[in-house]
Formats: sequence, structure tokens, C-alpha cells
Amino acid sequence: MEKIAFLDFDGTLSKDYITHAFIDYLIERKIYSQEHKVYMNQGRDNFLNGKIDHDEMCTIVLNGWAEGIKNQFTNTIRLNAMEFIKIFRNNIYPSSFKLINYLKECGYHPILVSAAPHEVISLAGEELGIRDTYSTKVEIKSGLYTGKVITKAHLSKGKAEAIQEIAEKNNVHLQKCIAMGDAGGDFDMLKTVGLPIVLNPHKTFINTAEEKGWPVFYHKTIMERLRIRKAWQLTSEVQRQTWKTEVKQENR
Repeated sequence: MEKIAFLDFDGTLSKDYITHAFIDYLIERKIYSQEHKVYMNQGRDNFLNGKIDHDEMCTIVLNGWAEGIKNQFTNTIRLNAMEFIKIFRNNIYPSSFKLINYLKECGYHPILVSAAPHEVISLAGEELGIRDTYSTKVEIKSGLYTGKVITKAHLSKGKAEAIQEIAEKNNVHLQKCIAMGDAGGDFDMLKTVGLPIVLNPHKTFINTAEEKGWPVFYHKTIMERLRIRKAWQLTSEVQRQTWKTEVKQENR
């Protein structure tokens, strides 16, 4: 493994939030309480209204997820996740499948780095042809969920720390790596790699992307306009900055 592509999922590769969709699925099957969903929705609404930042919103949502499955058997959630992903697969952008194949052709090892629950994001990864994922995990004891989140995948700094550990473990230089994300929760991950790309940006993140000079793409046109291979064939930083400027101008 020489190069890694670190990829956010929600918004970046999929048009809907997989966590919320899975919770709705579990509520229909009377496995998850409506009360916890209301709590989580308040956090999302406060984020959209600018009252809290992305990390605060994700903390509310993922803590709500953990509390909602407390004392559930892991097999119950796993089996429901397997049925759920058959439906949710349709929410993954068609270009995402092509993008993953393209990244592999370019020599990148794709890894999903997502705040979403491991139970569903690992299956979404399988659909996309991605074996490795870093996502939110809830503590398990004696086959039951305890309601305690034991990872930091829902935090921007947690994602950045994770990719640093992954790169170090595999002896990969982050300056040779790509990261793709769409919102503030991906900021630290994006700034950690050599080639950050903003894909399907959330409206609250567009200004940040422009200020940083990061290339911005959208799912309908990314396969036509992405020039990853060309970017890494360029030898100087000046040439790379020129490429980024050209891409930014094309997106206006």
C-alpha cells in the first residue's frame, strides 16, 4: 500500500444520511425508540440553523444512536443492517461506484472514514468495493450494546487522528494521499493530506473550501473533471497549485 484515498460517506458519496435512514428503518420495526430520534433531529436542526457546529451536531446524533440501541443484541442490529443496506444502496451516487474504481486504477487504496455507525457503514463499503472502514462503534458486552460510544469518528479531529494512525501503520506518507469530504466534520482530515478534494459540499462548507483553495466537485460531473492522475504526475508545488486554480475556476 503506497497511497490511500480517505473518503467520507454521508453527503460525499451518498445523497442521504445513512445513520438517520437506518434509525427510521429500525423504528418501523420497533427496535429503536422515536424519543431518541426526536433528540437527534433537534441536534441536526440546530446545526442547520447555525446554532451549533458540525462536531456538536455529530456528538448529539451519535450519542443518541448509542443510547437508542442500548441493551439490544448485536445480532439483531447486524441482521437488520444487512436488510437495510439492500434498500439504502440506491441512495449512493452512481458516480461513487465509478470513482472508487478510478481511485483503485490510479493506485489508491480506498478507506471510508465516517461518523456513521460501523454496522451500516461497513456494509456500504462492501457495496462500493471498499474493504476498510473507520466509523463509529458502540461498546459491546456479552453480546449487548452498552450505549457508550468508544470511537472518535464523529469528531473532525478524530478523523484526522485516525488517518494519521492508518498512514503510520501502513508506512504511507500523507502527502501522497487523497481525502474527500463535504462538510466541517471533514476539515481536519482534508487539511492533513496532500490532495484534499471537496465533493458535494454542504452549503456551510463552500466558503471554507474556497478560502483554502481546495478543488470542489459535484457527483454528476466528477468523473468528467477529476484529474487526480495528472495532479500527481506534476513534479513541483507550483504546478500543483496551478492545477488546483484551474479546477477551482472550472467550478465557478
